[in-house]
Amino acid sequence: MKLFIGVDVGKYTLDVCCNNKIFQVSNDQLGLEKFYLLLQEEIKNGNEIALVICEATGGYEVKLVKFVKEHNLPVLIEHANKVRNYAKSKGLLAKTDKIDARLLSEYAEIMKVKPTMLMRSDNEEKLVGLVKRREQLKIDRTKEMVRLDKELDKSVKKSIKNHIKWLEKEVSTIEELIKEIREKDKDISIKVELLTSIPTIGDITAYYLIAFLPELGSTNEAKKMAALAGIAPYVRDSGKYQGKRFIHGGRAALRSALYMAALSGITHYKDLKEFYYRLRNKGKPAKIALIAVARKLLTVLNSVMYRRTPWVKEYVPTQNVVLT
Repeated sequence: MKLFIGVDVGKYTLDVCCNNKIFQVSNDQLGLEKFYLLLQEEIKNGNEIALVICEATGGYEVKLVKFVKEHNLPVLIEHANKVRNYAKSKGLLAKTDKIDARLLSEYAEIMKVKPTMLMRSDNEEKLVGLVKRREQLKIDRTKEMVRLDKELDKSVKKSIKNHIKWLEKEVSTIEELIKEIREKDKDISIKVELLTSIPTIGDITAYYLIAFLPELGSTNEAKKMAALAGIAPYVRDSGKYQGKRFIHGGRAALRSALYMAALSGITHYKDLKEFYYRLRNKGKPAKIALIAVARKLLTVLNSVMYRRTPWVKEYVPTQNVVLT
């Protein structure tokens, strides 16, 4: 029998639903060893571990996922909204750790979800952590810049300026650590070289793509990549009513990086520039046209990573294109 193991992850404990039975272990190495022994018992009894599923919890699930991968078992970190919407569809409003563990197990079996096939190396995991930390520091810097602009008290302004300097120094330190990882890891270096072969993609954008879109190049389905990045247009039509197309969901930090790359692209890259102004001349608002440019750019990026060959079209700077 195929077993779908639901694990509700907490800071200190793991509530596990295995073969319709609930048990709890600690969220540490000792608890994970007990968890694995239970799975081994099920395998000895002739059962197959089809999937170990948990929700993203902001980091508490990392030890579990790494442990499961090390033991060559299929695992999936599912988005909490999907599981919660499944619970609502059943009319299940109660929420406890045990209920969630059982719900995850049932959700995986009913919805026939598949395990993630992406296995990050240790250096890639470090890169992800550093890129996330850089993003956090940049957000904090932006907040401080907003406060500085409105602050009148000199002593407070001085404090804010000092903090901004510290944040900028930390960002530089993080970027140096990222460069060290790139220099040490040949695979990461190759990925960066492939991505930056496209004129409008710099090193930082490449790091964001590697960190926040590991699926890039795993399939030639451009629409899937756009959905993951949060730049896929969704329809809202009913009968004769035709609503506006909109983007929704996806990975915010990645979407921002692609948006900035698109801004650079319409300034320096001939094809993207012409594409952008073609949309603008048709009456498309600037932001909608820019999102379309970002989507087109992502298609090129995915193609480069899928083929594992650099982008080779000659880069030709263009003169300003004027709206007609």
